[in-house]
Amino acid sequence: MERYGEVRWDYDEPYRRKIVPYPNVQLSFGGGHADVHGVRSGYRIQALEGRGHVFGVAFRPGCFRLFLDAAVSTITDCVVPATEVFGPDLAPADNPIHPGGRVCARCGVSGYGRRLGLHGGARE
Repeated sequence: MERYGEVRWDYDEPYRRKIVPYPNVQLSFGGGHADVHGVRSGYRIQALEGRGHVFGVAFRPGCFRLFLDAAVSTITDCVVPATEVFGPDLAPADNPIHPGGRVCARCGVSGYGRRLGLHGGARE
């Protein structure tokens, strides 16, 4: 893992933002699902609407090969459900920031996230 962080937004009207790629594989939790985003070969435009929250983990591509069990180039410009890579234990709760779910209230990472070394094994 290289780094992790979160993005929150609250817009009355849709806001379009340009996302410039950095050569990382991203694991994201938001909107009731978890996804693995392969390295992007170009920028993309994303529309943010209403209120939302995403928590993400960036991996160096060479290191992510261990989780993928395939060449990382096979997911370039692709988005794959995280459960296909990490198994069903990584499926997020309906609301990843709700403290009553199986997911850590602080960062939106399930107990499985501790195996990835996220925030030193904080309690759920």
